[in-house]
Amino acid sequence: MVRCSSIVEAYSQFKQFDVRLSQDKGVTDVGVRIVPISQIRGSEGRTGDFDRYFNPLQRHTEGRWLNIALARLNDVSLPPVKLIQLGEYYFVQDGHHRLSVARAFGQTDIDAEVTLWLVSRARTMRSRTASSIYQPI
Repeated sequence: MVRCSSIVEAYSQFKQFDVRLSQDKGVTDVGVRIVPISQIRGSEGRTGDFDRYFNPLQRHTEGRWLNIALARLNDVSLPPVKLIQLGEYYFVQDGHHRLSVARAFGQTDIDAEVTLWLVSRARTMRSRTASSIYQPI
């Protein structure tokens, strides 16, 4: 099993999972779901801003993180994060700071608008699966 110290870029998973994307098939919006935070493994584009536990890595994100933490402490309702589901794992499109704060506060699940990227099962059975690449966090 390979250990990842940083979050994974969603698009890097295309080859592994043989994702089929086109205008009319391959992507499905499935609506708002409660998603286990432990199944969120990467990002669509912020891999340099957060570590594998979604702790901020950059100083410029500190203010945003603190504002979301204060909102949570004051019971302010925040919108669901936006996630891509690829196989059994999820990747953040929007809401990195909300996810980071939720983890820091010990939350185990998060409300998320989920977009499903369809995966070719034949390819995933022959190739390494995501569970063989990522150690649980």
